[in-house]
Amino acid sequence: MAVFKTLFQQQMLKSNIIIPWISQSFSHKDRELDLTLNALKNTLLIYSKALKRTPNYFVQGPIVKPVFRKYN
Repeated sequence: MAVFKTLFQQQMLKSNIIIPWISQSFSHKDRELDLTLNALKNTLLIYSKALKRTPNYFVQGPIVKPVFRKYN
């Protein structure tokens, strides 16, 4: 669901992590990995609350649209 993708990206951005998906690279050092891991822990806490309640309650702003759509 796009609402959960939006929630994930929103929460990661609140921790200054711009990440639409998780992909490690050898250029990432311990500092970057630690920052990402901490942001992910915080994001998953909100995500679990959204699963119990409703994700729309936690999303601020418009829901992201899929990249590949039949009609724009």
